[in-house]
Amino acid sequence: MEKIRIESLLFQTNKEIEHLENNELRAKELLRVLELAFQNNKNLDLLASAQKGLTEMMNEMNKSEMLTEIEYSKSLIHHFLDTGKFDLISIPQNSFSIGFAEKMEKIKDLLIRIINKATQN
Repeated sequence: MEKIRIESLLFQTNKEIEHLENNELRAKELLRVLELAFQNNKNLDLLASAQKGLTEMMNEMNKSEMLTEIEYSKSLIHHFLDTGKFDLISIPQNSFSIGFAEKMEKIKDLLIRIINKATQN
């Protein structure tokens, strides 16, 4: 399975918000943290980084993956706040998308555990 780029952010945020008793409050605080992370990472320049070297280009590609994960997470949380459910997005799994679908499902599971205040492993 592909590495989840926002996993450490989600675990750290969970530690900071686990004292909140209400699922909606935890979801709103998690959304606020994700918005900040998005703002801090949104300036991508893959072309300029490619011209600087492979390391810089890989860093920008990692930021791009992280932004995708943040956007997906924000969509799930907005849907939860609107409906109380996490059933917004279903990613079809085929030979081309199975790794991506598994990664997004893992993110969804982490968000549900954090918002529902389930015990973290």
